[in-house]
Amino acid sequence: SYSVQAAADPDPPVVAKLEPTSFPVDSFFDVFFNEPVDAATAEVPGNYGLSVGNVVTATVDGSDPSIVHLVLDNPLAASGTLYQVTVSNVEDLAGNPITENGVDNVACMGLKEVVFRGKMGPFLDNLGATPPHTFTIEGSKAPLTFGILCDNAQMTDMGGDIYEWTTVMSYAGDCGAGTGSESFEWKFAYDCTTYEPLGSNRVHTLDIANGATDVLEFWWNDEDPTQFTQHDIDVEFFVDMNATAWAPTGDSFGAG
Repeated sequence: SYSVQAAADPDPPVVAKLEPTSFPVDSFFDVFFNEPVDAATAEVPGNYGLSVGNVVTATVDGSDPSIVHLVLDNPLAASGTLYQVTVSNVEDLAGNPITENGVDNVACMGLKEVVFRGKMGPFLDNLGATPPHTFTIEGSKAPLTFGILCDNAQMTDMGGDIYEWTTVMSYAGDCGAGTGSESFEWKFAYDCTTYEPLGSNRVHTLDIANGATDVLEFWWNDEDPTQFTQHDIDVEFFVDMNATAWAPTGDSFGAG
């Protein structure tokens, strides 16, 4: 057994990250701290400076006081540069003010437009099903999910057996270096029941070095008809034996 003689929290809060509150991306963003923060200081809009735009309201999350929800005066769009939030005067529950050193009180994120484009011709030709067809994007990073098929990310028929869906995704950035990248996994799915039968998920990296937009264009199951030598195929031989002495059944021959 033991008795606590004294307890103290001498460490100030640190900004962990900046992310969109929800999708599609609009004017709502969350600042994550490494510990719960004091509502009296954390809910002052002027304590949050943005590289673009201004904070209208700041609200500590009701169930997790280490998260502060920000509402901006204008939406943020996909960009080839990082967005930065700089926090000042915010205290933790022990009254320690955040250290305004340009490291512990800042966080950066990137917003990138991602175009998912699926070329579904060979798959639909072999499927034999009649339209309309439903294709979705399933993935590991918001707004994508792997948990429930067809919960969002429904692709649009662009004609010519090409389907497309466009969204804005966020990724973590390094404020000091001005760099940022984050990877996620994804796959096409059909009719809310069937994943494309690849051996593993597709992987893509959101990187600031590639600009504001990424276009991910793939054939379903990588069934590119111009690359037919890269896929196993069945070859069937049909021989008319009526003009020979071979019996219809019981005889065999080999193909070389």
